[in-house]
Amino acid sequence: MRHALIPHPSTPCPQVRALSVEIVRNWREILSLRFEIDGDASAIVFPRKAPSRRTNELWKHTCFEAFISDGHGYHEFNFAPSTEWAAYSFDSYRENMRDAEIGAHLLHFLNDERGPKMIAEIDLTPLSTLVARDTWRMNLTAVIETTDGARSYWALAHPPGRPDFHHAAGLVLDMPLTEQT
Repeated sequence: MRHALIPHPSTPCPQVRALSVEIVRNWREILSLRFEIDGDASAIVFPRKAPSRRTNELWKHTCFEAFISDGHGYHEFNFAPSTEWAAYSFDSYRENMRDAEIGAHLLHFLNDERGPKMIAEIDLTPLSTLVARDTWRMNLTAVIETTDGARSYWALAHPPGRPDFHHAAGLVLDMPLTEQT
């Protein structure tokens, strides 16, 4: 499934014409995301390649994200073009934030003649309350930093007010399990 992200009304980004995400959830615990930017890539700041490791505050620069509800709380996943990543669990809206344990994952960033792409494949097996659900409620999001220092906030849906990816009103995508083919 491919989904278009929209910029928050208070943070337009004329350098980006479109931002989309292809998403596949298969074998119950594997999440595959492919973010693609259509725009002036030379005007976007992409963090330099770094060793793939867990780190915090990736949202301060260009970063791609997924928020998934497990029916009780929710999980946040951040993927930077540097291949650094973060995964958090929350009991409720911004409450009891802690590192989420995830299984093996693959992160790949490509910026070629067809445009920038961030690819993430994550084994969510350790998150048993999440993988047990046949359908996930999700929001897919991105922060785009431009060379002029501005940041725009993209999502499937934005709640009223300032950008807030944690808000439950953003969880608009029902993602069913796709059987292995």
